[in-house]
Amino acid sequence: MESGFRLMVNTVVIKNNGKRPSENFSSNKLHDSIAAACLSIHTPEGESNRIAKEIVTKTTEWLKKRPEVTSNDIRRVASGHLAVFHPEAAYMYQHHHLML
Repeated sequence: MESGFRLMVNTVVIKNNGKRPSENFSSNKLHDSIAAACLSIHTPEGESNRIAKEIVTKTTEWLKKRPEVTSNDIRRVASGHLAVFHPEAAYMYQHHHLML
């Protein structure tokens, strides 16, 4: 699922409490993971992409003020925004690592 949706911010993401290499924030990666959470609970693809785009926009706005965040910070903020649009998808997005 390639979103082709890119918003630019210069934020470094610290992964897994520093146990994995840090990387630059990727709006495409966030979009795809939000859309996947929506699709996993049978949300239509168009609606999933629309919701994901909205969440990426809101999360990117939050990131503009932060030069460095953790992946958990992004997950927390994006989940909070997603809960407004789709609470079930927000739960899946926030807890996907526990369900594997």
